Amino acid sequence: MSPPNERNTIRSAMQRLLAGTPLRSDGALTVVSLAAEADVK
Repeated sequence: MSPPNERNTIRSAMQRLLAGTPLRSDGALTVVSLAAEADVK
């Protein structure tokens, strides 16, 4: 199971992708972009 901090990081990344304001990815709504956006493997 993921640590709580990692979950929050992923949730924040999901919110940025859905809002169209990515910081670390290409902004596509894919698992690969989500992982890049959240900076997780």
